[in-house]
Amino acid sequence: MNKKIRAKVKKFYEKPIKNQAINVLKEELDSLPALIQDYFQKVDLIGKERIKRVRLSQKGYFKLKPDSNWKPFSAEQCVNTEDWSFLWYAKIKMIPLVNFHVVDEFIEGRGALKARLFNFITVVDEEGEKIDQGEFLRFISEAPWYPSFYLNEKIVWNTLDERTLELTIKKNHIQISGKILFDNLGFIEEVTAKRYYTNQNNITLEDWHGFYEGYKEFNGILIPTDFKVCWHLESGNYCYIKGKILNIEFN
Repeated sequence: MNKKIRAKVKKFYEKPIKNQAINVLKEELDSLPALIQDYFQKVDLIGKERIKRVRLSQKGYFKLKPDSNWKPFSAEQCVNTEDWSFLWYAKIKMIPLVNFHVVDEFIEGRGALKARLFNFITVVDEEGEKIDQGEFLRFISEAPWYPSFYLNEKIVWNTLDERTLELTIKKNHIQISGKILFDNLGFIEEVTAKRYYTNQNNITLEDWHGFYEGYKEFNGILIPTDFKVCWHLESGNYCYIKGKILNIEFN
């Protein structure tokens, strides 16, 4: 991790928590759809502190292009649920001694994706409104790792059927709408929405899906440890990351 990234990570944890991390109360759930109320019960969130800060580590495999091979990666991620921000720093092992260093972030309402070979040759450097939308969507879709975020009063819920909720939320110039699918036991198993996909110089709005499973207890709360993220393109499905949470810490 280079000096610039270390400084960004440090800010996530030096910044004081704005409001006291109060416990989640059962009566707070009364206005929420039954599916999310049941979910909070399943993951044992009631009576636990609201999650304000998150730090986690991951490992898994990454596919840079639809027709490329899976490459192992390791990553660290920090999240601030008060500022709606995250920073993900990963190393993707291309061949022995050759790594891609990737930084994916959404900070102060702006997204960025940067990748460097050997940590100094820039390969990817993407910013702009379409990247903002995609990174904000990522933050929202990863809320099963910090589930008390679903109590945010700015979220608008709509029940679509007995296993599906629609979530809509807005930040500055970006509005996100997506579907949350629950499994037969009431756990979140999939989040899906439209996201901008870049294929060389062509950018299109495509179906994007995040999948979760393998719920385990961390800090007294059940968190999905296994994840996979895929594009559903006209040319076929392109799953580009699959991995596992190794450790996660709150507040």
